[in-house]
Amino acid sequence: MEELVAEVTSGPRAEGVEEILYPGAPEARNDERQRRHGLELAQRTLLDLERLARETGTPFPFHTV
Repeated sequence: MEELVAEVTSGPRAEGVEEILYPGAPEARNDERQRRHGLELAQRTLLDLERLARETGTPFPFHTV
């Protein structure tokens, strides 16, 4: 499978195209990045989670700004 992906993504590119992606490639990159660096949550989501933690008496180990 890796050989097929390498062959497809190394083919000629149309003008203005920087990279050839295969189905699922962007998702695989995001998954890899998130596993290394953690999830990026919107500030509003963090605030909502912090509020819910307070309401339920659950520790909230993250800093919100």
